[in-house]
Amino acid sequence: MLFIRQAERGDIENIAELEKECFPIPWSEDSIRNDVLYSSIAYVVVAEFDDAFAGYADVWFVAGEGQINNVAVVPHYRRKGVGTALLEALIDYVRDLGGTEMSLEVRPSNIAAMRLYRRLGFEEVGERGGYYLDDGEAAAIMKLFFEENQDDADEYEADESSNY
Repeated sequence: MLFIRQAERGDIENIAELEKECFPIPWSEDSIRNDVLYSSIAYVVVAEFDDAFAGYADVWFVAGEGQINNVAVVPHYRRKGVGTALLEALIDYVRDLGGTEMSLEVRPSNIAAMRLYRRLGFEEVGERGGYYLDDGEAAAIMKLFFEENQDDADEYEADESSNY
């Protein structure tokens, strides 16, 4: 059974090990610890599959927008809905905070990830050349727009501008 919950202190080591397994330039354990325990802008979730650590995802919420930093799934648990569930948890979190959009960078060569993001409603909106330091690959910039929250943001901006 798949279960998504907010990350805790005891998850930091598992997250750090998964980072090393999945990414050529992994986040440091200190960076992970900061997001899990101390950051006021970070929200980190973990997936458990039959009570075993199966993956994690990290988003920062700043100025009404969510920036997805990392999504990683233990290889054994891939193609079992773990990545989708992690992303849906981040989307729900940002939407519930009144966010107007979410963004992320992804390697265009990571076809499976790009397919997943598109299935969840993300659109390619640009590219960052030479983004990945290990091999110089560009990053595709993808965004998900929350139209139901955009109307509120537009109304707020109109109200604010009329006060001056």
